[in-house]
Amino acid sequence: MATTQSSTIALACPLTGQLLRPLGAEQLTQLQQLAAKRALRNENAGLAPIGFEAGLQTADGARAYLVYDGVADLRPGAGVLL
Repeated sequence: MATTQSSTIALACPLTGQLLRPLGAEQLTQLQQLAAKRALRNENAGLAPIGFEAGLQTADGARAYLVYDGVADLRPGAGVLL
């Protein structure tokens, strides 16, 4: 008899340990517009790269991690403060 197992993968903020959830469409559009104007900065005060297609935000909504080519950038300092 074959059994099927279902698993869920959850990503967490490397800084706070909070679970990450997808950004809403409106918030994503706002961040993309800021990045296009070169006005979006990461936690290290560097310019966030343009060309992200999605983002993940912490449960408290304070920080987002941008997704490039399907991969979330979770490196230290890469988060964007919201």
